[in-house]
Amino acid sequence: SDDFHYENYLLKVNITLILDISGSMDFSLTGVQNNVSYNDRRVTIMKNQTKALIESFATNTNDDVEINIALVPFNGSANSVKVFRNVKTEKASLISDVNSLCGGLNNNQNCDGGTNTGDGMRRAYYRLLQKSQAQANDSTITRDYKIKNYNIFLSDGATSFRSLNYVQTGTESVYECSWWGWNCRWVD
Repeated sequence: SDDFHYENYLLKVNITLILDISGSMDFSLTGVQNNVSYNDRRVTIMKNQTKALIESFATNTNDDVEINIALVPFNGSANSVKVFRNVKTEKASLISDVNSLCGGLNNNQNCDGGTNTGDGMRRAYYRLLQKSQAQANDSTITRDYKIKNYNIFLSDGATSFRSLNYVQTGTESVYECSWWGWNCRWVD
């Protein structure tokens, strides 16, 4: 539990929503793979719940609390991390980002690829680190503040893809392989 009281502080809350967009997200909740209606797809349910979460955060009326959200969609990799958006002032853009996952809001949406949970978590970590460092170095903030970082992870199942521990010196690149160790490549 957090025993610190935030009275008279500006609270900056940074949240990454780590969202599974792998191929199995096109399945139904019961695992049916073919002829699944748009509303019964896992990805549609995830999108609806993600938008409800954004709407909930946007109802915050405390001017001393700033909530920023970045989407981290992942499948075999997490190479399309979105920028942080202020949930009060950029809610429509956040909702649009969610709607665009897997090709949009129609029956032709298509999620694909494996499930590399580690890359989603890694990209979220670095996005939060980057955001909180920028906030800590922001000289325009004239009052005391606290930064709180959170990850929210939404996935339908087990990891089927992984990133190995070969890190290129001085970069954030990793060597990514399928779960079985083949089809390897460097990714930024």
